[in-house]
Amino acid sequence: MLTEAAWKMTIPFGNKLHEAKGAIEEMLPPLQDSLSDLQAYWAINNLMVESSYIHFIIDRPEVKALDVTRPREFFDRLRITKELAYQCQGKVEISFHGYENDAHELFVIDEVRNYVPLLCAALPELLFFSRTEEPTHALKTLALCQTRVSWPDGRSTREVTRKVIFDTDKVGEFIMRHWPGLNEMTEWLSMSIDENKRISFDVIRCLGLRVPTEADDA
Repeated sequence: MLTEAAWKMTIPFGNKLHEAKGAIEEMLPPLQDSLSDLQAYWAINNLMVESSYIHFIIDRPEVKALDVTRPREFFDRLRITKELAYQCQGKVEISFHGYENDAHELFVIDEVRNYVPLLCAALPELLFFSRTEEPTHALKTLALCQTRVSWPDGRSTREVTRKVIFDTDKVGEFIMRHWPGLNEMTEWLSMSIDENKRISFDVIRCLGLRVPTEADDA
């Protein structure tokens, strides 16, 4: 029986404790090799620290179900220690699996566009962890899913990539929504303003926008 204080089991007066071993074992959960699980968990964490690139794949069933549970759990894992979070800054590339046979760009597929705002809302630390160094497509895809796009010279194909026109104001709003999360991360990790600015400018460049200069503040 479970009480507010602890587990409680009534043993008849005539019973000896060693004779009640079987009854006690029946009440306990099966033994698990927790040490092996823990070692595997930290081995993967160490691998992420040593890697220059972390590829996180979201499957199509998750998109269709509007399920952001696993991405949120992964970002929670990245924050399990300050050291791990710091070492994983700018490494995460998010991609979507299950759309390989669709000729359309991800950012015009309705179910992806419906999913991405929920995903971004669930990941306030997105700008901190997202990869901005080329080659990268994740941040651009996530931003373009939340803006209007057009092709002045016709749509891109698998063989030919054509220029995309997008609403820069909407992309700016995408960045602004995630700046508080970036600031929270850099403050938590005691990073300098210059480091925060470096990450911010890397994000801006990655999204094809102009980095502000001192002249803009004059």
